[in-house]
Amino acid sequence: MSATLLRALACGVLASLLAPLSSAQIQSTMIGGNLLVWGGNAPNSVSITGTGGTLTVIGNGATTINGVPAVTFDGVTGALVVRLGGGDDALFLSQAQLPGGAFLSTAGGDDLVYVAQNQVQGHLVVDGGAASVAGDLLVLSDGNGVGNAVTGSLVVGASWATVVVRGSLIGQDLAVRTGFGTDQIKIDGCSVGGDLVVDSNGGDDLVDLGSLDLAVGNGIAGSLRVDAGSGNDDVRVGAVNGGSTTIGGTSAILLGYGADHLRIRQANFVGAALLRGGRGVDAAELQSPAYANVFGAGVDLGDFELQQ
Repeated sequence: MSATLLRALACGVLASLLAPLSSAQIQSTMIGGNLLVWGGNAPNSVSITGTGGTLTVIGNGATTINGVPAVTFDGVTGALVVRLGGGDDALFLSQAQLPGGAFLSTAGGDDLVYVAQNQVQGHLVVDGGAASVAGDLLVLSDGNGVGNAVTGSLVVGASWATVVVRGSLIGQDLAVRTGFGTDQIKIDGCSVGGDLVVDSNGGDDLVDLGSLDLAVGNGIAGSLRVDAGSGNDDVRVGAVNGGSTTIGGTSAILLGYGADHLRIRQANFVGAALLRGGRGVDAAELQSPAYANVFGAGVDLGDFELQQ
């Protein structure tokens, strides 16, 4: 299933189930084994955790759940669906077993989303919605770099965002899409059973795929596609101080209009690689033997004025 279709599916589920419901505080209920959590436009802070078909929804600070501090639900056999509405919201999902996938939306506002140490049977979709220049912070790992185990695809969308995905085991695709704004996308230590797709649209963006300090790189069984859009972008592939990154399929990295910088270190491209700088004065660092890159099926490098 494509990343675009997954996002459309998530939006459709949220719209059809939750559009008639609204509240200044958090409401939660079970429908056919699915757990629904939703709120209005006031700022809310919610934590969700639990195992074995039992999930507890906790209100943090002044936030209440169905008028009380916390509510526990048994018999969760389907999806977890969360929509927090407008406002600057905080959503924490950790150490949960989710038998039917999860669809998380914080809609408008500058939101914090923390998702770590979860076991997800199915797809995990995180939509930060629209944000101001302050932006959303979406962190999909704990402080030790432990992420999530997802049998399906992991799809993340936001605008003016910082997105961090670390230490995750993803059975199908990993897709991250941000809006027209200054974004930072950092992915490392992930095993991806399908494709890795990153679309950062316009703005001066950082796309950092496994090149964080002491990062362990990424293992991508399928293809890699990065579309950085317009703006002065910095795209990095492969770990500088850690293990190598491997891409099993073909790769396409497109930097678009702007003064862009592409850096590739300790990366093994099994399939053919297409690398394009686009309009503007662009630089590529990948060819030096010191960078320890392998292009098993060749590399098509173009539109870079500076090459190393």
